[in-house]
Amino acid sequence: MLEQQVTQGDADSATRFNLAVTQLRDGDYDAGLEGLLGIVSRDRAFGDDAARKLMIDVFALLPAEDPRIREYRTRLARAIN
Repeated sequence: MLEQQVTQGDADSATRFNLAVTQLRDGDYDAGLEGLLGIVSRDRAFGDDAARKLMIDVFALLPAEDPRIREYRTRLARAIN
């Protein structure tokens, strides 16, 4: 249901955030981080910067050598600046 709303473009930031959390919980880190990055790009103020904060928390949970950390940190920095 959440994914369908996001795919169809009918989703607000809260729906997108909930989908990203679900994807992260299910172990789909790429999709979850991508979703959070999209929120940061479109609606940085959402939830008192919740998407950016969750991305940083996910980086801390991933193994230090995981290449996604570098990739998404770089993309996050670009989205913020």
